[in-house]
Amino acid sequence: MTEPMRASPLAPGTYSFTIRGQTFDFLGSRTMFWREKSTLFAADLHWGKTEVFQNHGVPIPRGILKDDLARLNQALVETQAKRLMVLGDLIHSTKGLTNDVVDEVAKWRANTNFYFHLVLGNHDRHFDAPPTWRIDEESGDATEDDFIFSHDEVKNTERFVFSGHLHPMARLYRKGDSLRLPSFWLQKDRAQLPAFSFFTGGVDVTKKEGDHLLVIADGQVIKV
Repeated sequence: MTEPMRASPLAPGTYSFTIRGQTFDFLGSRTMFWREKSTLFAADLHWGKTEVFQNHGVPIPRGILKDDLARLNQALVETQAKRLMVLGDLIHSTKGLTNDVVDEVAKWRANTNFYFHLVLGNHDRHFDAPPTWRIDEESGDATEDDFIFSHDEVKNTERFVFSGHLHPMARLYRKGDSLRLPSFWLQKDRAQLPAFSFFTGGVDVTKKEGDHLLVIADGQVIKV
């Protein structure tokens, strides 16, 4: 069983929970930071998705990857993380890994200094990471202390599970209007991260008794 999660706002744009004796910060950058392990988590980055759509004639503007890398880099700098763990779907498709995409990520990685752990997702199955991206470790589910870090949902009665893949969204209603926002969805024994990429869809989730739903709006995390 998970001990009660004690919510306490840490700073503007951040919400913190104590989960099984460890502190996790949920950030407005759609990332999560594990303080005790100095580890930043992100899920579903889908690098190269823009290029896949462009190859099919869909007029998608350029610059999405550059913006995502800048946002990720800012989160790394702000948290001073020593490790980045991506919970799957680092890329969208090998067909989207153009020379420009490979070079853009390589340029970013050359100016960073952290341990890069990729938990493989369904979109990463046939992916061989370019050496210039300096991915230090690839794995399926990762188990550490009292936690499991996965791409897909894992049923486990002993450890707390963090995962991606679902892209949880919250739909908020007010006076006939509605708004869909990316969200962190925390339940008794699991938490699901939103897609890091802005260029993704998502699944509406319904908050049940005992759940915590943290929506992200304008770079701020708000508990609803």
